[in-house]
Amino acid sequence: MKKLVKSFGGLLLLAMGALALLPAAGGEAALAAEKSAEIALPSGSYTYSYTLELDPIDKAYSSAQFEITLENNSGLSVTDIAFDEGILRKSSGTVSTLEAGGEASGSRTIYRAGFLSTDNNYRSETKICTVTFSYTGNEPMTVAFGNLQIWRYDGESNGIPKLIKETPVWSRTITFSRLSGVSSGGAGAGSASGEKVTVSGSSEKTTVRAVLKGGSDGKGAIKAYLSDEIASSLISSLKSAEAAGKKAVAELKLESEDETLSAEVQISGSAYAKLAAETDTELAVETGIGSISFDPKAVLGIGALANGGDISLRIAKVEASSLNEEQSLAVGDRQVYDFSIFAGGKRISELGGGRARINVPYAPKEGEDKNAIVAFFLDEKGAPQLMRGAYDEKTGMVEFVVKHLSLYYVGYRKIVFEDASGGWYSDAVTFIAARGITSGTGSGRFEPDKAVTRAQFLVMLMRAYCIEPDEEPKDSFSDAGNTYYTGYLSAAKRMGIAKGVGGNRFAPEREITRQDMFTLLYRSLAALDELPEPVREADVSDFLDAADVSDYAMAPLNALVKGGIASGSGGRLEPLAASTRAQMAQVLYSLLRS
Repeated sequence: MKKLVKSFGGLLLLAMGALALLPAAGGEAALAAEKSAEIALPSGSYTYSYTLELDPIDKAYSSAQFEITLENNSGLSVTDIAFDEGILRKSSGTVSTLEAGGEASGSRTIYRAGFLSTDNNYRSETKICTVTFSYTGNEPMTVAFGNLQIWRYDGESNGIPKLIKETPVWSRTITFSRLSGVSSGGAGAGSASGEKVTVSGSSEKTTVRAVLKGGSDGKGAIKAYLSDEIASSLISSLKSAEAAGKKAVAELKLESEDETLSAEVQISGSAYAKLAAETDTELAVETGIGSISFDPKAVLGIGALANGGDISLRIAKVEASSLNEEQSLAVGDRQVYDFSIFAGGKRISELGGGRARINVPYAPKEGEDKNAIVAFFLDEKGAPQLMRGAYDEKTGMVEFVVKHLSLYYVGYRKIVFEDASGGWYSDAVTFIAARGITSGTGSGRFEPDKAVTRAQFLVMLMRAYCIEPDEEPKDSFSDAGNTYYTGYLSAAKRMGIAKGVGGNRFAPEREITRQDMFTLLYRSLAALDELPEPVREADVSDFLDAADVSDYAMAPLNALVKGGIASGSGGRLEPLAASTRAQMAQVLYSLLRS
């Protein structure tokens, strides 16, 4: 395939003079079952972004085209079609009729879009593009995605490329309507602008965002108030999403300037109580100096601790002069951030057993290894404590997970092992060493090719997820001994993470198998309520050596295969094979950065 051209006479064409189009091959998997979404928005001008998804195809293909049809489209239009980065990276081009305004067909407007490649580059891609709509009308309106066509390059015949064309059964439908009795409200200083409330999402998740314009005190502090009217609008949209079986996120975005030192969002006690009681939503606050997202359990926990009081969510840069001697010594010249919640003027630090995900901006210093950039919190004595998190080059942010609110900063902790630099595993080893997950095997060595013992893996797994060892082990395994892993084995048994090999033994010095490694991982994630959502249809039975998987490992491996964490090689899972320290490091590295 020497040349690629675009055409929208209903087709994307791969050309070398004339084309040989072959009939659709039988037995291919359909891309997706029909799915629909109902989006209810307050009155006013709103935008809605929909992430278009396709299910994986068993056999690789090179190009695809689909249609977006707007029914009764007065007051509804497509304003943007943005293809996913993965598609753009593999494609030779993308095409759409957006700029031409689509094609009028009676009361309908049809937009066509697609991507094309000179090779069979696509198979498992699910997120294709994000389509943004503008909804200004008052009547219910429908959007239909369909008429999907794909092409597969099948070699050449007499110098002419052959293409297999398929038309899988696939569709999506979105119905836009208005929330009854809810208006968008007006903009005011320190309140949410209804014209800036947006709803975006995919078939699995809906995000309802209110953009808040805060008032400034002229000294670097900005504050915004989420009105009850806009809060009611947010809650109605969140409930609509949850009724449709979707995960819901409420996002409050507070606009800030470069010189902003603190940003605060206030929510009335009644509005917050309604949000916590009537939805199962995540709550995110995004500002220019950082962001925080509370999981549903934390949202409930904060509400219970607030006891009906007004809520203030505050993110602030801490001035160095306000730190005590111990804190200053630990932090040096690093920026410290204070994430806090106030209810009725009283500070709340705990999250009721829930978790929050924090992002703060960070510009690496010259020569810094991204894998050694770590997050710390300052404990009650001012001592720095390592946190679970990572630096993301794409966003320029350090993200970390917390169970309580405190003072945080981003630091640098590079640990070098003489036998672990330059290999395929070097990034992974640097990453886990920087976070205290491993300290090597002594004398500055990591021994990447050495097999991992059951105790070594369990300890590193628990350190990776910040699961503390028991200080006074009780009712542990009979072979737990009195060594570095004793407290970890006790905690793992108590939490149901480790069940041993029989006879109240754990066999800590035995080499760990892949199935045991994934079983311990599964139980740890279950204990933390962090099991992955299914992202693929595959399971253990799809692998050639499925019969080698032990009964106790079957459910954990099935869950991790579906969640995209456990994968095989050459169609095999190799459940009974041993893992090296390098492989173990890579597993933890992939998990903690995902």
